[in-house]
Order: sequence, then C-alpha cells, then structure tokens
Amino acid sequence: MPHSIVTTINPDLPVEGKIRFSAVKRLTGTESRSTIWRWERAGKFPKSTRITPRLTVWDAAEVRAWLADPVGWAKAAALKAEVVAKEKQAEAAETKKEAAAEDDDADGFAGGAS
Repeated sequence: MPHSIVTTINPDLPVEGKIRFSAVKRLTGTESRSTIWRWERAGKFPKSTRITPRLTVWDAAEVRAWLADPVGWAKAAALKAEVVAKEKQAEAAETKKEAAAEDDDADGFAGGAS
C-alpha cells in the first residue's frame, strides 16, 4: 500500500499530508528558502508549520491549490484572513461587553450590601 496518494498531474505532490522544502523547491522552481518565507509573510504562499527546530513542512492540499492558481489562492487567503480578523474583533468586543456587565453586576451587589 503506498505511503501517500499521488496524482498523475503532479506526481511529486501528494493529495493530502505534509511536504518538505525539497518538494516545495521542485514544485515552485525556487531554490531559496528566503523567497518562500517572504511569499508566506506577504500572504502569497501557504504558511509552513515547524515540526521540529530543523523540520518545516507545508500542507500538500494548500500547495496544490496554490499551484493551480497562485493569484487566486492569494486573494482567497487574504479574504479568509480578513474574515478571521473580523471574527476576532467581534469576539473581543463581546468579551469586553461581558466583562463590563460582570463589573456592573459586582458594583450593584457591593452597593446593595452596604
């Protein structure tokens, strides 16, 4: 049984799982880790995951999506990041509201006991 499923479109890239820099290098045509990291920071390439201090991997499905449409992938990633940021802001506002309500309740309780 094969370790991972591969496709005939790109036999170097499994359908799922994680891939190392050597595969990313072959697939992107760049020899530079710095270029990949720069693309990541700019939101133009899938984020890597550090497994150990010496091993960094990328999600194969994300790299596959990027290879299919790099510009479209970057736009979709930017939209996703924007949605996540808005959700975090809404969550923070809700938490702040709840904390203020708890403070009001505590003030009311303390005032009533005097």
